[in-house]
Amino acid sequence: MYGEMEVLFRLGPLSVTPYSLMMGLAFLLALAVTFLTARRVFSAERIVTMVCLGTVAAILGGHLVYSLAFFPALEVDYGGYSFIARLHEGGSTLFGAVFFVMLACYLLAKHWHVRTADLMDAAAPGAAVAICVGRIAEYFNGQGLGQAVEDAAFQRFPFAVCTYMDEEWSEWYLAVFVFEAAAALILFAALLLLRRRTLRPGFLSGFFLSAFCASQIFLEQLRADDCIRFGFVRLTQICGLVVLVALLSARIVQRVRTKGWTWEETVLVVRFLAATFCVVFTEFAFEKPQYYPYLSACIVLLALSIACPEIIRARKGHAALHIGGAAISIILGGAMLYILTLGLENEWDYLYALMAVCVSVMAFDACPRNKQE
Repeated sequence: MYGEMEVLFRLGPLSVTPYSLMMGLAFLLALAVTFLTARRVFSAERIVTMVCLGTVAAILGGHLVYSLAFFPALEVDYGGYSFIARLHEGGSTLFGAVFFVMLACYLLAKHWHVRTADLMDAAAPGAAVAICVGRIAEYFNGQGLGQAVEDAAFQRFPFAVCTYMDEEWSEWYLAVFVFEAAAALILFAALLLLRRRTLRPGFLSGFFLSAFCASQIFLEQLRADDCIRFGFVRLTQICGLVVLVALLSARIVQRVRTKGWTWEETVLVVRFLAATFCVVFTEFAFEKPQYYPYLSACIVLLALSIACPEIIRARKGHAALHIGGAAISIILGGAMLYILTLGLENEWDYLYALMAVCVSVMAFDACPRNKQE
């Protein structure tokens, strides 16, 4: 595995490392993808401006949020508060970059007198590609790794990577960066497929943000490197939840403006909260089994919040489909409760599966709909 500071070649005063080379590739691919997908909506000049401004915003935002996360330690561990301005020394957070790119899209849309939703929709495919390549680049600076892999069957790429400590000893670590890159690539493919349909403004970017945030909440749980965390909770997970809550709030406001507050909005909020607390208590349950009763209660609430609306909708048509969906949710919830009660072997695998289901529910509820609700 390469080191972050290993220099491949120099361009005058600039030292090109494998990591910086990959990030340059991410910029070029984002520019190419955005041009190919948005050229019917925006001119080439505007596309170049959008990608370049977005890249600058990502660099500044990622480094600023990183600096703020470690602000109390800047004076002692980072050579003073001037570290905030020393971009060349590294340090970045993904969601800091995402937030500032969104801000750049908003400001640019105001300057060009276009809808912010149209600009963010145009930026979404390129952003997915850039994130994919950026995740792969983590290999070169030793980030994006999980726990040590003991099973010899999985001590191979792409499941794990080998870190050589010296000439005689090495250890395999879970290649979380590969999973995160694969998630971004799948998301990019989904965005390309969705573009073929007639979509409401903001749907494409809303789908991107909801799916991306949900994947980060789940996959960041696997990381064991020096990512920013508060206790056992990662900063990326907190930011992902904040974005999902914002998307859900926007969706509910739109629904209420259209037809007022109904039982469906109540169920939507309850289901999202149940899935959220399932994820939270799953995090606790990985370390402390005494949280299983709280997790079990959230599983029951989640299953009921999915099953009950389906039973109500069954009276309005497609009865078999809705009743089937209700039955599946109850069966899965009961199976998970059974596993937690008996404490079966490989229980952590079931907890990961539960977390994956819950973040999928959160993403589905937060994602805006293409049709009028």
